[in-house]
Amino acid sequence: MHLIPKLRNFDFVSMIKFKYFDGDVLKPVLHVTCTSGQSFNLIPSGCVFKSSLLQYDRNAVRPDKVYEEGVECSEISTPYYYNSILTDIYSQQCVNFLSVIDESENLKQVLTILKFWRSRKNVRISGHVLTTILLHLYQLGSITTEMDLLTLCRQVWSFLSS
Repeated sequence: MHLIPKLRNFDFVSMIKFKYFDGDVLKPVLHVTCTSGQSFNLIPSGCVFKSSLLQYDRNAVRPDKVYEEGVECSEISTPYYYNSILTDIYSQQCVNFLSVIDESENLKQVLTILKFWRSRKNVRISGHVLTTILLHLYQLGSITTEMDLLTLCRQVWSFLSS
């Protein structure tokens, strides 16, 4: 890594180490601790990954680098790995649109309702995906910030069912 030697030159950096994001071995991040006690994670931006290399038919996860010896690696790791990369890439792009949710009380409430619905019905959709769907429908004009909560929920459910 070219970044670590440059970070060590700064006086305010006390420790640099790799750790796993949310304990996931497929998501390594650089954890930097400052002399003031504050710490932050450095995650690569989307331009680091070439989307043409994210092909479903080849396994980009090297089992010898991720798993311990004697543990069998299934091919299921590749789609999960690609999904985590794409989530990281597109979450940065979605940050620009998150202000829409912050400014609208209805969108905040419908997101809470959808997350509650997801947990009660054991639907395997992450909160990130629900937020992305909500923002996508807002961009398409299918929903507006003035709609009532039931209409917003129905629009999202209709999108999920199609």
